Amino acid sequence: MTLSWWLGEIFSNGGLFILLMFIPLLWLEREKRLTIKTVVVLFAAFLVTEAIKRIFPVERPFVDLNVTVPFSFVKLNDSFPSGHTAMAFAIATSVWLAKHRLGIVALFIALIVGIGRVLLLVHFPIDVIVGGSIGAVIALLLSEVFKTRKRRLRGGEDRLK
Repeated sequence: MTLSWWLGEIFSNGGLFILLMFIPLLWLEREKRLTIKTVVVLFAAFLVTEAIKRIFPVERPFVDLNVTVPFSFVKLNDSFPSGHTAMAFAIATSVWLAKHRLGIVALFIALIVGIGRVLLLVHFPIDVIVGGSIGAVIALLLSEVFKTRKRRLRGGEDRLK
């Protein structure tokens, strides 16, 4: 196993794990609305990327380049778009919209996740760019939905402070 594989693994999966840990930490910080919004955004990004993968099956770079990798994949044609990157940017953008300083850290980690996916040869750069864009756009759109819902609840009790 090469250095680039190890770096890719740490950046890619380790970075996504760190971003996923933001969710329970936000809950513990009594940021219930942000926590719920982030979970909804995360699942929406996952569903959208999985749907696109079914419509546009693209071989992963290591298959396309005929490179042997030190791990096995069941789905060899799931390259486009990057689900890991979409979920990472969905979480990061959701956090950034509510907490800018923490969000900048989260966006940096999301960028590292995308770079890791390319280093691992499981995604082409365009897969990562599109995946990251999907995650960010979903977070932005759903943020507006949550704002509209919050405005409607202002007349009554809002239990998700």
